[in-house]
Amino acid sequence: MENLKVYQKMYDFAIYVFPIVDRFPRQEKFALCTNIKNAILDVARLIIKANIDNLC
Repeated sequence: MENLKVYQKMYDFAIYVFPIVDRFPRQEKFALCTNIKNAILDVARLIIKANIDNLC
């Protein structure tokens, strides 16, 4: 994964966004924060899957 720039950019984005999302108000934390974090992780998984499919 080290040479996959799009994955590295997504990882950097996640590192940047997760602390911001954790500071959301309490009433937003569970639904909105979970959805944002899951969306970021889903994109990272799709990047990995696309890279694996491309190698085969």
